Amino acid sequence: MDPVRTGGELRRTLPVTKDYAAFLGEVVVHAQDIARPLGLALEPAAEAVGEVARCWTW
Repeated sequence: MDPVRTGGELRRTLPVTKDYAAFLGEVVVHAQDIARPLGLALEPAAEAVGEVARCWTW
């Protein structure tokens, strides 16, 4: 896997956003979607979870 090529592919396919809290939420949530079926223990940083919870609280 070529990291430069992968980065280029992601930049072409990911939406451009300045809503960093929403993007962080996507990473925190969907990382679990990937890790759990693979049997990987993945615990997001408390700061990240707190920021996501703060921004997603109406």
